[in-house]
This record gives sequence, C-alpha cells and structure tokens, in this order.
Amino acid sequence: KHFPLTDDHYELTEEELPDIEKYKFTKKEIENSIKGMKRRGAPGYDGWTVELVEECYFTDSEWFTQMLNTCFINGVFPENWKRAEVILIPKEGKDLKDYKSYRPICLLPVWGKILDKLIANRLTYFLEENQILNNNQYGFRNYNSTINALQGVTEFIGESKALNRVTCMVSLDIENAFNSMRWSNIKQLLEKYKVPRYLGRLLNDFLKDRSVLLTDGTRRIYNQGVPQGSCLEPIMWLLVANKLLNDFEFDENHRIQAFADDIIILMRATASYHFVNNSQDIMKKLENWAAKFRLKFSKRKTKYT
Repeated sequence: KHFPLTDDHYELTEEELPDIEKYKFTKKEIENSIKGMKRRGAPGYDGWTVELVEECYFTDSEWFTQMLNTCFINGVFPENWKRAEVILIPKEGKDLKDYKSYRPICLLPVWGKILDKLIANRLTYFLEENQILNNNQYGFRNYNSTINALQGVTEFIGESKALNRVTCMVSLDIENAFNSMRWSNIKQLLEKYKVPRYLGRLLNDFLKDRSVLLTDGTRRIYNQGVPQGSCLEPIMWLLVANKLLNDFEFDENHRIQAFADDIIILMRATASYHFVNNSQDIMKKLENWAAKFRLKFSKRKTKYT
C-alpha cells in the first residue's frame, strides 16, 4: 500500500478511498501552518501575500480547508503553486558584471507553501514516530542542535583518550547538496522507508512539473533539487543523508555523523600514521557512494584534524 515509482497520476483503490478520509488535514493543522509563516516577505509570481491568504482562511475556513483536502485526497499539488520566481540580490562590494556576484532568492507562491508545510509536518511526524532517521543526524530535527553534535564528537575523543588512542576527524561538505538531489533517488527512498501511499503520491506530485521564472522572463522546468524556501527541502535532504549514515555504520573505532549536509568522520588508532590509508579508503568509499546519487564532496572544504 505504498506509492509506486512512477510519475503517472493514478486513483486510490476502492478499498483505500474510505481510509484516506481519516487522514485529511484539520483546521488546526492549517491554522498553525499559516500562523507559522513569515510576514512581510516578498510574494511569489502570483502576488499573493501571507497576510492576504490568512485573511481568506479566517473569512471562510471551511472552504479553505476543503480546498486543501481536495488536493490531499486526489494526490494533486497544483502546478500553479509549483512555479517559483528567481530574484537576484547583488552581493555587497562585488563586480556586478560577474554572475557570481549575485545571490539568487527563490520566491514561492504562498498557497503552495502552506500545502508544502502541511506535507512536511506529516512526513516529519512519520519519520520520527517510526524512528527511521539515524540518531547520528543532528540537523533539521527537533530536540537536536549543534550542542548535541559536538557532544557526539567530544564523547568519541574522550573514549579515545581513555583507551590511550589518538583521534582523527575528517569534516566533509557536499557541493550544492540541496540543488543536486535527484528526484528519482528521493522517490526510491520514500518507497524504501514505506511512506504511506496517501502521503507518498502527494509528494510524488509535488516533485512533478516544477518550474522557475527567471529574471529575463523565461520559464524553465527542472527535475532535480528542492526549491529554496520549501519546508520539504531539509526533510528530503534528511532522507538522502540518512542513507549515507546507514550505509556507513563502522566499528567502535570509527564514527560518522551529520549536521544537515555537513558530514564528520571520526577515527581512532594507536598512532597517527594509521590514518593515512584508513582515511583514503573511507574517502574512496564515500566518493563512490556519492557518485551513485550524483553528489560530490567538496575537496576544497574537506578538512583533516
């Protein structure tokens, strides 16, 4: 009863139709999602602001809730809500003739951001409730922070000292991680973790036919990455990082942990010269793993301590 790895839209079976009714979005969920959104932000291409959409909700919450649940029941994320607009912000003190001197900002329609947030909350609950996420992932998770991540590092070093061992730490960064995620990999991971079919098909549609409006007025379809500003962006990255953490469970002399897309490898040995071959072997395995996901570790940002 989990969603298939196809982009084709399909209907739920007759047995599943009554089931989905009990999973519909509640008014409380919708209201909390709207209240949690930032005010006074720039609107998307359609001109709708958070304040205006909020006014619609409180004017007729029944209609508003029914509209979102129609999307939910039919497994449809409206295409107009998936259109992003890119705004280029010049970096201070940079040559404006160089395209690298601009920081792109992605503006999403507020309506889509609300549905996006509702899906993200449901997916997060499913992953946490079923203990799917690796305990060594500290980023984008409730009740976890950089303090917890540092504690994992200091505990490993403390254990090494108690064993009269030396410790090596390799810090890694994945280049352009969020924009490089392939949708096919995300869908496979949703299937692997048995995300419920009612939620999976909506996620599947969320990833379809996404487009971006560029500054020159042209519109482009894209098929990888998750749009900046989407609540699903960090959660979908957690799925990819989770595969990495699970695939590289080492012995007691090694530890791998992550804070979002920042990866740390800890190693202990009787002498530091052991780290040369050890770290090379691990990096080779990590690079091979990343290649399967079309990801790449930044050599410039790789640090050995």
